Amino acid sequence: MSAALALQKRVLSFWFQGYQQGQPISSVSFKHWFGGQKETDEYIRENFKRDRDALFEEGKYEAELSKTAQGTLSMIILLDQFSRNLYRNSPKSFEADPKSVTLANYVINSGMEKELQPIERIFLYLPFEHAEDLKLQDYAVQKYEELVDDCDENIRPVAVEFVSFANRHRVVIEKFGRFPHRNEVLGRASTASEIEYLNNGGENFSGSSQK
Repeated sequence: MSAALALQKRVLSFWFQGYQQGQPISSVSFKHWFGGQKETDEYIRENFKRDRDALFEEGKYEAELSKTAQGTLSMIILLDQFSRNLYRNSPKSFEADPKSVTLANYVINSGMEKELQPIERIFLYLPFEHAEDLKLQDYAVQKYEELVDDCDENIRPVAVEFVSFANRHRVVIEKFGRFPHRNEVLGRASTASEIEYLNNGGENFSGSSQK
């Protein structure tokens, strides 16, 4: 097995550990993905940081992994999800977002999207939800709505939740054109309306890989 395929296997095995295909998604899985747990961050740092950085900075593994839907998904998880685990409260947590969008579009436009299971498609669409771009936010809502229609009854309630998550992100971008909660980390000056929004309980997606 090549180094690229071994990395794909490690990423997907770790990320989807404990999940049985076709079964309801448990709270344990949600905590693993979005709980902001220190032990999860540390595991990713110890086992995937070098690979994530090599992929982002050098394009290492991309030629081989982009041949398949699951290979490309493993790159999206490395860049879109693991960046947030590795670089919390740092601008680097968002630096790979444009590349993640490119990879997600590649899977969809190449016709490989439906090769992925519903649980995998949840993470295929997250780069659109993370984007500070209203058209991509609209696309995120659209793709999660399609997922609701495509999945079986065991997964559908979670897919519906992701439609809600996507809409919550979209509302913020529609209002501000960006995520105000990122301003401090990115060194951006907040407007008066953004400060008021955050001070009055506005969305900050705190402790979540959906930031």
